[in-house]
Amino acid sequence: MKRRRGDFVPPRQQVQDVPVWGDFEDLASDLHNSVLDLSYPMADLINVWSRILALRSHWIQLDAEGRVEWPSISPPTKGGKGVNGGRAWTQQSGLRRDAWSQPAQPAGAGPAWSEHGATDQFGGPQRGAEVQANPIDNWKGKLQQAYSKQLGAKAIQKDEISYTIERVGTRFQATVQAPGLSEPFTGDVCSSKKLAEHAAARAAICSDFPQFADAGVSAKPAEPQQNARMKLNEMLSLLLGRQSTKEDTHYEIVPERTGKGQTFVCNLRLVCYEEPMLFQAVGAPTKKLAEQEAAEANSVRLVTFTGAFGEVFVLVHVMVSCLGRPRKALMLKEPAT
Repeated sequence: MKRRRGDFVPPRQQVQDVPVWGDFEDLASDLHNSVLDLSYPMADLINVWSRILALRSHWIQLDAEGRVEWPSISPPTKGGKGVNGGRAWTQQSGLRRDAWSQPAQPAGAGPAWSEHGATDQFGGPQRGAEVQANPIDNWKGKLQQAYSKQLGAKAIQKDEISYTIERVGTRFQATVQAPGLSEPFTGDVCSSKKLAEHAAARAAICSDFPQFADAGVSAKPAEPQQNARMKLNEMLSLLLGRQSTKEDTHYEIVPERTGKGQTFVCNLRLVCYEEPMLFQAVGAPTKKLAEQEAAEANSVRLVTFTGAFGEVFVLVHVMVSCLGRPRKALMLKEPAT
């Protein structure tokens, strides 16, 4: 953990005790440096900005709930500076707008904060799924047992239950499929391939064999941890300069029959531009995943085109994955140039 640059550290606590706020400051510093670096990709810049907004929203909410302790400092002296420089002094409260203590966690709450910062839908680590998919629980073994018992088979072929693993940034996500499963199941994003396979097996058990799941485990299949629709709306708000609304995007779900069973196609239309943009995600096993994949903003690129209002940046989904194969979202309507 980096020591905060030039800031006063109260003797009652050291900065390494509050890594969450320090990570927030480091991310803000990264944004500052990225803005000044004209070679920094615009897509990456927007991603950093989105993460900052998400973390800032967390702190605002925690402050409103009274769960953050703001240490006081002396009022500004002549020249507008207090004993510690007064850089963070606010006249309204007389408090340094700096958090030196971790927000209190409610009883029974999950790991909402970690040494890596806040867990959010814009890139913060999410560790709850990995705890539930710990290999000690052996979800893969449970799936094999449930699968054979449910089908009444004494033995199943070695490759009958297959796992496909894909890299998501520096992490991994697995999909499990088998002839006896109702559909392919994709688990949560995890830090290792082994954990990813257990997460996928857990998703299959909770859906098709809930009686084999541990008590308290949700019986519905795992959905993507990051709400891609929320992220798309957030980034559209940044690009449009206003709060995006549901009228700005239109999702149309169309079922289709393939050799691997029924899948769903999602047509996503961005109607917030003079020339509406239409994109498509195909081959999702559920309607929910079809919508998520059409709005997916983890792997995006920016397409630049010139319209009546000059240069506009449009988010385009580049690569999604389902059934163990990559797919590319298609731009069905070319923008006017």
